[in-house]
Amino acid sequence: MPTALTNRLAEIWTSTTRRASSPEVRTARMADDLRHAAELVTEHRRSLGPRGEDRTAGPVTSDVVRRCTHPHGRLLLATVGDRPVGVAAVRRAGRHSSVGRVDEVGELHWLYVRPHARASGALDLLLDRVMVATWWLGCQRLRLDADRGLGDEDRATLERLGFRSVRPDPALGGHDRRWLEVALDGEETARPA
Repeated sequence: MPTALTNRLAEIWTSTTRRASSPEVRTARMADDLRHAAELVTEHRRSLGPRGEDRTAGPVTSDVVRRCTHPHGRLLLATVGDRPVGVAAVRRAGRHSSVGRVDEVGELHWLYVRPHARASGALDLLLDRVMVATWWLGCQRLRLDADRGLGDEDRATLERLGFRSVRPDPALGGHDRRWLEVALDGEETARPA
């Protein structure tokens, strides 16, 4: 891994400037964290209307969000003060090969920050922590389903962080969807759309 990226990941993870109105992101482990994460995912689905319906997922419960926790994933909870304001989950999706290399791919689920908390920087911090968590899971790339619950503001933030549209990889599934992907090792995305 390039030294500059390693330094940036360490800087993101160890940033210590905290104020009561500043967002914080932590790994959700406790029962209350899982309950808050389930509530935020449910709120996100409702906010999307018909686009947020996922008939295969069933109700969002603490047990459902627990599936995105250690060892194959990370569930992250954003807070401002002591109030939960955002959630994201990343899981290992599998491997794909491109341009003579095989990469582990992480898949981002449930990216949501409450509208009133977006100005606090919670979305940017949550995405920074998702990228660090994905790297810690051993993944070189992070992707998300661009067809499921992604608003214009979210897409602009993702593109600013280096996410690009890519063709689906049949080995990873989801070949009927549009994907956004970022390489965590600084390489260019190998399968542009």
